[in-house]
Amino acid sequence: MTLPDGRRVIADRYRLMAPVGRGGAGIVWRARDDLLDRDVAVKEIAGLVALDADELADTYAGALREARAAARITHSGVAAVYDVVTQGGCPYIIMELIWGRSLSGLIEDNGPLALADVAEIGRQVLAALMAGHAAGVLHRDLKPGNVLITSGGRAVLTDFGIASLTGDLSMTRTGVVVGTPGYLAPERIRGDPATPAADLWSLGATLYAAACGRGPFDGYDGAIPTMYKIATEEPRELTAGGPLREIVGALLSRDPRLRPSATDTAQALDAAVEILAGSVPALADPGEPAAERAGDRRALRTVTSGLLTGHPATDAGIAVRPRRRGHHAGVLLIGLAGVAAAGVIVVAVILGHPAHRTGSAALVLAPAVATQFRVAAAADAGGSTELFARATDGTLMDDTLTGGVWSGWIVLPGGKVYSGVPAVTSGAAGQLVVLARTDDGKLAELWQATPGSRSWGGPVTLGAQLISSDPSVIAGPDGHLEAFARLSDGSLGYVTQTSTAGGGTWSGLTSLGGTLASPPVAAMHPGGQQYVFALASGGALVYYSYQDGAWAGPRVLPGGHSFTGVPAVGTNLDGRLEVFARTSAGTIEHVWQQPGAAGRWGGPLVLISNAVSNPAVFSANGGRLEVFAAAASGQIIHTWQLHPVAGTGWNRPVSLGGSAAGAPEVIRPAGRSELFVRSRGGMIAFDHLYMPIGTWSGWSGLGGSF
Repeated sequence: MTLPDGRRVIADRYRLMAPVGRGGAGIVWRARDDLLDRDVAVKEIAGLVALDADELADTYAGALREARAAARITHSGVAAVYDVVTQGGCPYIIMELIWGRSLSGLIEDNGPLALADVAEIGRQVLAALMAGHAAGVLHRDLKPGNVLITSGGRAVLTDFGIASLTGDLSMTRTGVVVGTPGYLAPERIRGDPATPAADLWSLGATLYAAACGRGPFDGYDGAIPTMYKIATEEPRELTAGGPLREIVGALLSRDPRLRPSATDTAQALDAAVEILAGSVPALADPGEPAAERAGDRRALRTVTSGLLTGHPATDAGIAVRPRRRGHHAGVLLIGLAGVAAAGVIVVAVILGHPAHRTGSAALVLAPAVATQFRVAAAADAGGSTELFARATDGTLMDDTLTGGVWSGWIVLPGGKVYSGVPAVTSGAAGQLVVLARTDDGKLAELWQATPGSRSWGGPVTLGAQLISSDPSVIAGPDGHLEAFARLSDGSLGYVTQTSTAGGGTWSGLTSLGGTLASPPVAAMHPGGQQYVFALASGGALVYYSYQDGAWAGPRVLPGGHSFTGVPAVGTNLDGRLEVFARTSAGTIEHVWQQPGAAGRWGGPLVLISNAVSNPAVFSANGGRLEVFAAAASGQIIHTWQLHPVAGTGWNRPVSLGGSAAGAPEVIRPAGRSELFVRSRGGMIAFDHLYMPIGTWSGWSGLGGSF
């Protein structure tokens, strides 16, 4: 559709305001999401190469697959993919618009960064990589130009999982590797498939560039000589840098088998940050004059003190990076290549003039918060486990364990309209009720026709107000259901049943305030008090509680502003709640209600140190809480209370194996302990605790395409 002023509207929603970058790979637009009243970045993948109809169909299908893969990732260090739409035969990728400067811009303007800054950036970028790998998504084009530093000092990894879309697609068809030559791992240049180890090599090259002011294979004349050197020679060794020299050297091993794991690298970077904290000298290229290096270090310290706060921005809402030596100001947007030649892919840098504004740059609030894939599980009226999950085609699927045998996946009503993770609970009459977010932002309800039935009613929409997260649902003390979700303005939304017959009737969504950065998680205290837990926009854990006939909150829990993902809630044998959440450093930490006066919480304490997924929790034998999370390797790690009392000790984490691509889900119906996760092959995997000997049976597949 074209408006009278000539502007195009994509999918009746995204109004293209102005092109902010164009090149051989297409056009990047600043656009307005008219549905949610937000600015977004739109990548128009059009006119890349002369492809026939079959090739175009494959290209567009690939765009959709890649964007869906990237959208699996939920992490504060990964730029979000919101949507993929097709109009006029052309795909458009709708992405998060972020204020910031690229790491390549910082290096270009200021030379080598201080080693402490390099280590901290490396730690944050690695955490984002690990989140992607846990979701089964590889980056494939990690380089300084794809690392964005926000005004608050947060490193954001852009173009995650879509590198193959933004190069010359004819090259990918003829076997030429797509990526930036100086940052491609040797095995990829040799034609081997992309792997997590290849991403780690690219991370090493990126950290080398940040510490030295140039990449390990910069300076060669053209892409082919550069790739030849990478494939046949070791990189120039860093001449200083303390612990960073060892870390970067190990990551740049030509043999991927000799590179450290992501977990080992994360631990080494943590230690490096501690060692280098407070250090100023930066590692420069040995051939650079000492006076030049000293001047660059002083300038960089000025820039990275608070990392870019106060830089001007354009009226497009995108941060400007000033340049040295009299160049024009440049605008950086997460976008397509401005130059595409010999397989080179770079973030678009568009020359322009800065327009001043007051205050520091700020992130554009995401229309929807993404979550890691997870199934939803509940016990039906007969005590049988039922699973619910969104398939890759957008349908909502259901499988049931009856008499020890899984019945097989069936499609629930509604079609290919669902997104995210559904929520499920039992209604007043014993029938299961499922809530899910639809692609257009509505909260939809489905329900069993009768308890235990495989016939379903719905979906019906619970009001016209839009939600921007997965829902959570609990049954109140009187049997009425209450549901929660993040509204489009970021606040906590609440809706309750006014009657319980069938699917029930519901009140409209009401805002309970706050600004959330995660889906909410509802819990019922054994005393009948309702709680809702979530992450606030700054990364703090917060909670709401229902007291004296009214909702109160949000109140901040202990632990600071380091949390990410979606929390989990368990109830101790003594009735106190415990909340578990993942931090940006990859730890699973917990806080717990203290005895006595309401509102007192203990913690946090670390339970698991290498997690890349959101946690799951249930109450095991004897009332002990047990926590599960996925590691970077894909194995499921679990730990459990030594005594069923809040704030007591926990067992050392133990691996249950597996190959997870998402967050685990656990359930304990009728005394059975059951564990579910999506495998990296895309099906649902199942494990259960074999009683009475107390050992896990091992993983088996439930099929499906998720």
